[in-house]
Amino acid sequence: MNPQSIGEATITPQAQQQVAPDVLSPQGKSQLLQHLGSATKEKPILDTILRNLAAKIGADFSSRVKNPQTTVQKIAQKRLQGRDYGIQNINDAYGGRIIVNKSPDVQKAKSGLENLAKAGAIEILKQQRVNNDTYSAYHVDIQTPGGTRAEIQVMTQKQELESLANHPLRSVHGENPPDSIKTLKDRQAQLAGNISNSKAKQVSLQIKQMAEANGGQPLDPRMVASAMRSIV
Repeated sequence: MNPQSIGEATITPQAQQQVAPDVLSPQGKSQLLQHLGSATKEKPILDTILRNLAAKIGADFSSRVKNPQTTVQKIAQKRLQGRDYGIQNINDAYGGRIIVNKSPDVQKAKSGLENLAKAGAIEILKQQRVNNDTYSAYHVDIQTPGGTRAEIQVMTQKQELESLANHPLRSVHGENPPDSIKTLKDRQAQLAGNISNSKAKQVSLQIKQMAEANGGQPLDPRMVASAMRSIV
């Protein structure tokens, strides 16, 4: 199997124990909870700063703190892909999204984050345009004065819909899925790219509500398809 086809959600507890015993040890679990706990503690401050930035440019904002289960799965996934990866490499304990209405506003969000860095509210560690198959966004890795590392994704409404619609497929099949899954992923990306921002926002909200009701676990692709059918 191609290592890139390993989906994070498919990594079993047995596989996690095999490749990440240090993370699952009492000491590792303590370190992981401390890492995620710091992000949880700083979340209200980051939320306020980033929500204000989003409001200034007419954008939407959302955030989350990664949970322990998916964090262990991510570490195991990276190791199965041959990477030397541990708790110290987790750059998205806190993840924030600034969702803009039009592409030029991505630069406004980027400039806003750089101004926050100049003011000392955050430190920018890395920033780059990420184009991975049908996924596209501007990623900014930051660190707070308290030491919490976070990833801020800046994307349009249509790009967010693509991300939400195809996340279940990526979680299970990784970045190189079978042809049938790739066809579905491409189709959903095409649908997301060919609608209005308001419609993309509406369908994104529907998928988010389904994900929340599902306890944050990857959605069954058929559930996503039911939401995407409203586009056709």
